[in-house]
Amino acid sequence: MLLKLLYITRLGRYPYRKLPTNFSEEAKELTACFRKKGFDIPGFDEVAPWDIRLAPDWIDYENYTALLSNYPHLDIELVKVHPDLPVFLQWVGARMLTIDEAIEKAEKSKVSTIGCAQLIAKCATQYRFDMTDERLKRMLVANILPTRKRRLSPEKYANEQLEDDFTTFLTASPAKDDIIYLFRKLNLPADFLQQKISSHEPQLICTKEHHAKPIPFKHAPAIKRWRSAEKNALEWLQSLRGVVQVRDVSKSNVGYDLELLYQDGHQYQVEVKSVKDYRKEFTITNNEYSTASQSGDTYLIALVINSDPFEIRFIKNPIRSLRAAEKNNYPVWGCGAILMNQCSRSVVRSSRDSISSMALFAT
Repeated sequence: MLLKLLYITRLGRYPYRKLPTNFSEEAKELTACFRKKGFDIPGFDEVAPWDIRLAPDWIDYENYTALLSNYPHLDIELVKVHPDLPVFLQWVGARMLTIDEAIEKAEKSKVSTIGCAQLIAKCATQYRFDMTDERLKRMLVANILPTRKRRLSPEKYANEQLEDDFTTFLTASPAKDDIIYLFRKLNLPADFLQQKISSHEPQLICTKEHHAKPIPFKHAPAIKRWRSAEKNALEWLQSLRGVVQVRDVSKSNVGYDLELLYQDGHQYQVEVKSVKDYRKEFTITNNEYSTASQSGDTYLIALVINSDPFEIRFIKNPIRSLRAAEKNNYPVWGCGAILMNQCSRSVVRSSRDSISSMALFAT
């Protein structure tokens, strides 16, 4: 109850998540209080804030939870309900999970194949110019290489076949040069990283005028030009027949903006990107990249031209469908040519008065 009251009081006053800097005395009082009593989070009782590890942006939330299954962390459902809670906890002493801690905890965790690839990629970029002997020894004995039969440490690896998802993620990573360097430091073969991978051409489900079924709307979506791209995309998706719920989790920092649930039980994670022109590149964050890699075919990128008429296009499984380059440490998707060359006439146009078409990309 104390935590809830303080959380509401502090973050209620400062809705933009920027906590003031003149709370040093209050922070001392709060941390002293938590040191004596602690507080409860799902799965853990009487936890001091500095014992909690928060989710970093280089790993998806599912694998973050797997790494910290026996260590205080924030459950994803809790963060969705209280998206500012990580900011509050960081203010009173909680820390981000570090890559050193993640490597240590990976030994006994149920981190996925993609999670292992995310750990490798982060180590490669963070340790490229800061690889100490201690870190190298820790990595050599960590079970972070998923083979077809089992997970192995680099020092026990003997040319077993690595999992396809693992090699595909690393080969497609914008940090591939750093990964090659790390593999050589670990005495691992890096030949597969030198291979060029071909991106899968997206298959377009066309519009009615292009000999395909019209979009099955329950009602015309109430698109408002003054709304954000995320809000208009949510309204558009909610209007689709068969959609049970669309949930906005954009403030929760879980790697996507919307959760889409269909009547048949299928669920999708939708990341909304506002663009002025489909020919332009768009950027995704490290967190979005990690989540898209883990989610696969259930992850959609919605490209939105938030004007009148409103236009929207979807790309399914973007990690597999598109090629990325790196710019300012973020993946940049160069998909404009694919979008414009293959389906320049097949756009989603929806305004207050009309709905005409949908372009859905699927691999």
